[in-house]
Amino acid sequence: MLLLLQLLDEFKASVVAEDSAAEQKLSQLKSILLELDSLPPLCVETLSAAEERKFAMEVFEYAVILSIHQEDRDSFNRYMSCLKPYYLNYARLGKSCLTLIYADLSTISFNTNRYSRTEARNLR
Repeated sequence: MLLLLQLLDEFKASVVAEDSAAEQKLSQLKSILLELDSLPPLCVETLSAAEERKFAMEVFEYAVILSIHQEDRDSFNRYMSCLKPYYLNYARLGKSCLTLIYADLSTISFNTNRYSRTEARNLR
């Protein structure tokens, strides 16, 4: 797990620095997440399940930030959706800084998508 945390720290630093290496590190982290059975949708309870879920939550939180930096709405929506089960089902993982603004980001995303659909209807 130590190597995973090191990779996560490198990813977080890359995102904060808006470094182009962030995308590659995110890809590596997502590959690792696929191997963890404790994560949704399987949610197998293991001895390290809580630690693995917290790790995954941090990966997705910084992926949200990365998508904002890249102005990539589809990625933003995808990673916000990935975060939802962690915020709703695993409250015992603790609150991160992004947990506190999750509802605001979801509202912004919803309103932006609704505005885009309304705007598209008006163009017809």
